[in-house]
Amino acid sequence: CEWRGHLPRYLRAAEQRWDKLLRGHPKDGDFQRRLEQAEARLAGWQAGQPAGWPWPAMMIRYRWLLEEYRVSLFAQTLGTVERISEKRLEELWREAQTA
Repeated sequence: CEWRGHLPRYLRAAEQRWDKLLRGHPKDGDFQRRLEQAEARLAGWQAGQPAGWPWPAMMIRYRWLLEEYRVSLFAQTLGTVERISEKRLEELWREAQTA
């Protein structure tokens, strides 16, 4: 998968987020709420699928772009593979639902 090569960056992003949590980053709660909303869509979709059901390409893309969104919220200095925002995730979600 093309996204697996980004796992080290995602781990660095998690480390940066952890550091910010320890310092009491003021925006973390708002960022977490926004991320949870985006994650809930995918979790709801997944719960409605049979076990072992193959994920459509658009859902896989949405899943990986959730990681990019996490980087954009909590570890901006690491950069993202492509521009990502809450609005872009919503648009991708709508596309994935119709694919």
